[in-house]
Amino acid sequence: MQTTTSLHSDNFKIKQATGSPEDVERYVTACNEKHFYSMRVINSPATSFQAKQTLELDRAYHKFAKAFHPTTSQDYFTLIKNGNIVFFMVDNNNVDYGFAVIKYLSPTTVLIGDFSVYTHLNGYGTIFYNLLEQDFKKKGITMVNLSPWGDGAKAFWKKKGFKPEYFTQETYYKPIK
Repeated sequence: MQTTTSLHSDNFKIKQATGSPEDVERYVTACNEKHFYSMRVINSPATSFQAKQTLELDRAYHKFAKAFHPTTSQDYFTLIKNGNIVFFMVDNNNVDYGFAVIKYLSPTTVLIGDFSVYTHLNGYGTIFYNLLEQDFKKKGITMVNLSPWGDGAKAFWKKKGFKPEYFTQETYYKPIK
C-alpha cells in the first residue's frame, strides 16, 4: 500500500469491482490477507490475551460470514451472483486502501456486508464511508444497515451516525438524506 497519498477525500474514489481477473484477484487477495493477518497475530506470543480473544472472535465471524469473504475466485463469483456488489477505495494512482461489500435490500435500502480498510486509525475508514454514502445518495438510497463486529467497529459506526436497532442491538442503521 502506498502511504504518500494526502489524506483528503479528493485524492480517493470508489471503484465498483467487475468480474475481470484483476478485480477477482484483488478482492480474493485482500480477503486472504485480512484472514492471514488475524491468524498471525493470534499465534504471536507477544499478543495479549485480550487481543487474542478479539481476533479469535474475528476469525469465527469471518468463518460464519464466508459469504462476504471469498477465498477463491469461485467464491467471488458466488458473492456477485447472490446480488452483492464489491467496491474498492482507491487513490488517484489506483492503489487499494480498502473494500466494501454492499447488498441492495430494496431500491432505497442497502446492507454493508463487509467494510475493511487496510490501515486503521488514520482516517481512511471515514473517507471510504463518506464516499460510499455520497454514492448511495446519488442512487436514491435512504437507509443503510450493517452489523458491526467488535467494540472498535461499533464505536466507529456510532461516530458515523449509526444507531443500534432497538431489539437486537447487533444491527445498526442510519437514515441518509
